[in-house]
Amino acid sequence: MTCSTKKNEYDTIEAAEVALIDTRIRFLGNAAVNVYQCEICGLWHLTSRGVVNVKLQEMIDSGALEEEIKKFEWRERYT
Repeated sequence: MTCSTKKNEYDTIEAAEVALIDTRIRFLGNAAVNVYQCEICGLWHLTSRGVVNVKLQEMIDSGALEEEIKKFEWRERYT
């Protein structure tokens, strides 16, 4: 980590969005809702502020996020 925010850093918006969705799947109750490019380090971070990320919202609306959460929980429980 090089950013003074001490947040996890992602090189691209795509990598940050993958991390956002993965975080929502793996850590129920995680408050992260979007990504932003940091003015300090220029890299991407997750944030709990602002509007919900479009890709995340699409997964929520389609039920895909809930399905991924169920798959993750099943793998954690039975593997």
